Amino acid sequence: MNQILSKSQPIEITNEKIQPEKPTVFSNLANISTAFTDSILLFLGLRPSENDDRTTPPTSSIMMRYGLNPQEMAYVQFKSSRLKGFNGVLTFFQQPNGSTVVYGQWSGLKDLDPMNYEFVIYKNGVMQRDMTINIRRDIEVEGSSAFLLTTFGSLPLSGIDKIIGGHLHILNCGKVIAKSEICKI
Repeated sequence: MNQILSKSQPIEITNEKIQPEKPTVFSNLANISTAFTDSILLFLGLRPSENDDRTTPPTSSIMMRYGLNPQEMAYVQFKSSRLKGFNGVLTFFQQPNGSTVVYGQWSGLKDLDPMNYEFVIYKNGVMQRDMTINIRRDIEVEGSSAFLLTTFGSLPLSGIDKIIGGHLHILNCGKVIAKSEICKI
């Protein structure tokens, strides 16, 4: 069958099947890893914003839908003025047993070594908590993005020592690349 796009150049349409490339063991593992990460983020209620690649924190109704009944919830959304494209969100929720789950994602990483990053909370100009060890232990870096799901035994979102109202400082090799206020949900 011939279909003419212009008077001088006919194009022939064939019914050839294009065979996909055979997957390798490594491409299968990468697909499984990506699917697993995507399903965890969807389960936790992290959704991409329509305007950019940052994420939005979940509401308490999303948490309750999955049987999670947090005592308190907070989030911090950050964007770097020093590193173009570096932005993300961390969400905190305190469980009834007092432990605090922290999860989130950020993108625009230039340095892909998690050991070069520090995560410190300051409140009233004084260092309140250093979260670096837990975050380094549980961070997953994929491409120029990072994903986190970790639990702190003592990171209060209520009471006299609460982190809400403090500022999360993210440092790379000792230099502050982002800092934002931790807000209550």
